Amino acid sequence: MTDSNRKSQTAKIIVESSVPENEKDIPVPWDWAGKDKWCWGIASSPVRNKLHLEYLKNKGLMPVITPFLAHPETRKRFYEDNNKEVPRTEESLKGYFDVFGSNFVWEGFTEEDSSGVGFSRSFLEKPPHSHTEALKRFESFLKEGLAEVQKYAPDIHKWGRCGYASSAHIYAKLGLEAVLLERTNDDIEDIQTGIAFTRGAGKQYNCSWGIDFSLWWGVFYGCVQDLSTSFHQRNWMVSYFSGADYLAIEGGDLLCYPDGRLSQLGKDFEQFSRWIQKIPRGTPVVPVAVILPSDHGWITPPYWETQQFAWNYARLRRNPGERGIDSFFTTIFPGSNFVMDPFPFGSYEDNDPPASPFALSCITPRYAPLPQNVFYSKAYIPFGKFKNRKEANQFLRENNIDLSPYRPMGVSRWGDIFDVFTEEVGVDVLKSYKVVVILGPLVLHEELKQKLIEYLRDGGTVVCSAGVIRPEDHEWCGVQMLPELHTGYRWKWQKGEWNNDAFRFIPANVDSNSEVIVWANQNAPLIVHTQRGKGNLYISLAPWFETGSGVLMGAVVHLLDSLFTGLVPFMISGPPCEWLLTEDDEYQKIVIINHADFLWEGSIKYKNTHFVRKEVIELVQGNQYFFDEGGKIDISIPPFTTKVFQFKKDKIRI
Repeated sequence: MTDSNRKSQTAKIIVESSVPENEKDIPVPWDWAGKDKWCWGIASSPVRNKLHLEYLKNKGLMPVITPFLAHPETRKRFYEDNNKEVPRTEESLKGYFDVFGSNFVWEGFTEEDSSGVGFSRSFLEKPPHSHTEALKRFESFLKEGLAEVQKYAPDIHKWGRCGYASSAHIYAKLGLEAVLLERTNDDIEDIQTGIAFTRGAGKQYNCSWGIDFSLWWGVFYGCVQDLSTSFHQRNWMVSYFSGADYLAIEGGDLLCYPDGRLSQLGKDFEQFSRWIQKIPRGTPVVPVAVILPSDHGWITPPYWETQQFAWNYARLRRNPGERGIDSFFTTIFPGSNFVMDPFPFGSYEDNDPPASPFALSCITPRYAPLPQNVFYSKAYIPFGKFKNRKEANQFLRENNIDLSPYRPMGVSRWGDIFDVFTEEVGVDVLKSYKVVVILGPLVLHEELKQKLIEYLRDGGTVVCSAGVIRPEDHEWCGVQMLPELHTGYRWKWQKGEWNNDAFRFIPANVDSNSEVIVWANQNAPLIVHTQRGKGNLYISLAPWFETGSGVLMGAVVHLLDSLFTGLVPFMISGPPCEWLLTEDDEYQKIVIINHADFLWEGSIKYKNTHFVRKEVIELVQGNQYFFDEGGKIDISIPPFTTKVFQFKKDKIRI
């Protein structure tokens, strides 16, 4: 896909639907998706009947083959798990070539990192010994699958879908045209972190990206198609305005029933899909790049997990510095670590069935290659509301309960203004960001160092820590660290007041051309600023930005506050919420999402601006708003809903 396609003003919609049993009948969900061009593609397992493929072509629907896994091992396990014969690749693809030529999609890499039949199983069978080994094995496995695609279908559109955000860059590096990430399931991470990783992967490797929405909710061991859709709607809105090229929804047979009726989720998804065709979204404003080691294997740590591991099912002991990644993301997206939540109703007296047969919270014997791989995480609290999941399912459906209070979402401290990259990112990509933050135990090798020096020379800002910066980096960073650890008990910003905090830090001598902006203890340097070329380098002498309590160090939060709040031209006041900004040549759009169960009341105020007295349009309801004398708009947002405020740019002087 071209870069211009990835900057499209709308997103392409994909509905997943099963292959018809009767070769003469057109599946009702296909007919629904084919009306009036609101849907772009149909995802299904391989279709053999050319009549069905001709129908898709006549309706202008792009076929997306899934789950027909590229790697022979995964494909074999998938079909055996479903008690089906493994089809031959040539036979499965022949009809597509006959009808579509090479213009169809093979999503050959579906949840290899998260499914019970995928590559993740091999980590259970033979755990890697290091992060680097885990990365090499995963990359090697995916390349073997890609060789299978190249053998049978070299010129088609090659896609992948991962379950965890940590896999997005690995998939994109493979050379796929599009990488999708599954969300809205109780055993995967939050949407904000997922978008930051997947969008960053798309930019780093110049591929398209999208979000795949699951209907499954293991909390009651069922799908949510007939209950309130507010949780899914907020995920759709965030994904769309964050710039996703593709929005795919699973379970199409539960969205449109055989008699043609639409479930509540089906109705609302079609309405949303038609709405976005009329609402050009602009380009997301994302001024902050985050760089991680290529082999990080990091995942948002679920709040209920008593031990934190890297590389998902490899369950590797984590490296020093990875707690700093945890604390950074839970600081920028407060509440994001609550999203993977199979226990919102506490514990069940009867845990059969568990929330999932294969997930980070549970691996059942069916998907455990070895007996010792079987485990069941304990619920966060030792008491609960329901006897079992069947009772929970029945109660919630009979009473038409909105699940939103039990399906948390993260909010934004500084807005959804972050893209995540690995150390392999090119300097030309970094130059489109105003600030770069380096996280985790990244080795500052010469190639990366030269990228950062060039980025700084051209006016960028870099924030990093001791651990990434080492004593041998003295010549370019302006700090000569001493190889020892001290304990800090207080810090202050320049000549401000002392703040009590416990942390470790590395003592250092500071060059005369550098400036200490945060002091520790008895005036020991803690954060140092050095100007390089037109840019600014900030170094925290607290390794990895960490404290002993697992939260981001207060002095670092203060620094990031000073850097990030100036990156957007307005202020949002009010209770915590999620928000993001897009813009095009004519408009800016501020999207505010209320994830709480109370009415959000606050305001938007542009900084240093002068406004012509003209209305602002809220695009979801079509209401008009007007600035007060101080250039501020007072707004309210009902629980679990989204509002999109459109400002005409020629009315804003920034």
